[in-house]
Amino acid sequence: MVSRIGVVVVAIIVVVTSLVVARPGVADADRPLRILLYGDSITQGSSGDWTWRYFVDRHLRSSGVSFDLVGPRPGVHHLPEPETGLNPDDEEYADPAFDHDSGAVWGQALSWPVYELAGPSPQALVPTYLPDVVASMIGIDDMGFLQVSPQRIVEAIGDQIQTSRLVNPDIDWVLVEYPNTWLTSVPIYNQHLRALAADLTTERSRVEVAEVPPADQSQDTFDGTHPSGSGAIRIATGVEDALASIGVGTAPTTVPVVPVGPARPPALTAYPGVGEATLLWAAAPGVYTEWVEMRDATAAAAWIRHRTPFPDGVYQAVVPGLADGHRYQFRLRPQKKNSLAEVTSAVVEVVPGARPTAPRPALDGVSAGGRVRVRWPATPATAGYRVEVTTRDGAGVRTSTPTTSPSWLRTGLRNGAVVVVRVRAENGLLASEWSLPLAVAVPSLKPVTKALSSSPRHRVVVARAATVAYATSYRLQSAAGRSCRSRPAASRFVRTGAEVTSPRARFRTRAAYVWARWSPVRDTAVGPVAGSSYSCTKVR
Repeated sequence: MVSRIGVVVVAIIVVVTSLVVARPGVADADRPLRILLYGDSITQGSSGDWTWRYFVDRHLRSSGVSFDLVGPRPGVHHLPEPETGLNPDDEEYADPAFDHDSGAVWGQALSWPVYELAGPSPQALVPTYLPDVVASMIGIDDMGFLQVSPQRIVEAIGDQIQTSRLVNPDIDWVLVEYPNTWLTSVPIYNQHLRALAADLTTERSRVEVAEVPPADQSQDTFDGTHPSGSGAIRIATGVEDALASIGVGTAPTTVPVVPVGPARPPALTAYPGVGEATLLWAAAPGVYTEWVEMRDATAAAAWIRHRTPFPDGVYQAVVPGLADGHRYQFRLRPQKKNSLAEVTSAVVEVVPGARPTAPRPALDGVSAGGRVRVRWPATPATAGYRVEVTTRDGAGVRTSTPTTSPSWLRTGLRNGAVVVVRVRAENGLLASEWSLPLAVAVPSLKPVTKALSSSPRHRVVVARAATVAYATSYRLQSAAGRSCRSRPAASRFVRTGAEVTSPRARFRTRAAYVWARWSPVRDTAVGPVAGSSYSCTKVR
């Protein structure tokens, strides 16, 4: 919201019935142009509306105008109206990204104003907010509810213009026509408005009419009176043209396009049941009715509207008569009084029917050869299972595999890897919850045993040992020693030759004593060693 700090204090002296106020001066380059938008419900708008104020704001910004919309009222009229009778404004605009301030109030009439416009009260909007420009759209409630003639209303507007010039002789006015020409008084009102502008405009204080073409009552209003998005654009375009005529911004060259009806549909959630679905949503701004639309996606059916509309205050629905195991899509289409939305909520999907019971997997076997088997008892009403496996061996790979058997087998796992298994029962599109995770660690290879070494010839050593299950190769390391009674430190052992497919190797050395150590290898995983993995010999 634009700051109101720094408003000039105006001295007001009342002499008999005349208002004489110190002149604040015209707008200058070092402060934004102050614009007051004054009116009734058609200017204020209601929950979920764009309002014509929004489009004027966006147009002026795109035209590079430095301005500040001023006034005491930042919100729109809350709709639907609560049953309590208390109806505070809200700021639930279709798009809140604009300056909300105005002097517009739902039900405001010039004959009985909520906010007096220019005077004679010093609390009136013009002496309080010191606008450089007033855009006024007022009188339809006077003509409708108070039965005031169009001529008398326009005369009263002229009095307000004259009074405002006592506050600011350079103030400019834009008088906005009503597009509601199906009301017999409106065309007469608009004619008088044009005559007033011609009579009161001066070189210092210009009065322009915002000419608004007649609206289409069914398309440009949501209730026969108040503007829809297209109706708001129709009014805003006329105001923008009039402002351009007094040097504020440029005339519009393009007309915005917004969706028909409420622009902010609610979020929808859906929960499956047996042969039905439960839908839940929250209230949406200004929406009186939510229409539930659905389709059977499994049968590739067209969208249909579910029975009857759900009135405001009811934010859930149970949709019966659904085929179990079919995938259904749902969406909400909001309606504000007579205006059905072009946009809908995001589509949600649900599959009704009885869910299978979640399986309970258990380890059936694991080997150092990288083989893991998991089994679980078969669950009723189940056509198959889905197994999700996350491998924690550094890569963090997750896979999902369907199976009709109540078991799962994986081979080729690395030694030391940990796999986490979850299982879900499925019956067509119906699925159980995932089972609790089962973590399985692939054991390491067993160490090499029965290591022996000898020196059959001068400076030649032969080392051998027993084979190890699942080992694909063996790694020999050796270290020189002072005797065969004291084994060298592990850090002194060095790789001796290439890996071999069986634990037997011959190598040459200059050492007097040689220690040999065998390690099993599976793929690239090196297994542990034990005391029986070492051997020593005196070299010839």
